Amino acid sequence: MSPWSENKKDWKRANMFSCFKGKKDETVLLRNGSRLLEKSIALNNGRGKTHIEDEVVGTPGYLAPAYFKTLMFNEKIDVYSFGVLLLVLLTGQQPILHSPTTTARYSLVNFVKEKIEDERFDEIIDPVILEEGPWPEKERQLEIFLTLAMQCTHENEEDRPEITDVAKQLRHIYHSLISNC
Repeated sequence: MSPWSENKKDWKRANMFSCFKGKKDETVLLRNGSRLLEKSIALNNGRGKTHIEDEVVGTPGYLAPAYFKTLMFNEKIDVYSFGVLLLVLLTGQQPILHSPTTTARYSLVNFVKEKIEDERFDEIIDPVILEEGPWPEKERQLEIFLTLAMQCTHENEEDRPEITDVAKQLRHIYHSLISNC
């Protein structure tokens, strides 16, 4: 029997968000429905609380800029971090980029925003994805994925989607992908 069996019901019943305290880019926590599959490095806010006041440990570039102003973590900060992860997957870039000509550093989110404003979509997508060849609706699916990532990383946290809506949209993208294959 899995060590999760005892606590699964508690996590499923609870209406809470999670603060992931991963220390490496390779640390990705997966969710299956509303069940957290790895909780050894997670905090929860408990019922009825809207935020956590705690020192959040994480990889630079994943935390929303607003966190550094308030030092309060909530679900929308978590959504921002997930949006950055989506951008990392889509672009093949790290969350913090280094200028090739100076010592300047800038965020992947700002890099993508600039490319979108300049309508240079082809410079956003990881070349590995582009080289995979065509599939039905490929460009449309990539645009939807990019739009979702940008919604998650919106500057104003009230304009970010709920994590459940993000999961629904990802499921929709996945189902449209497999139905077109």
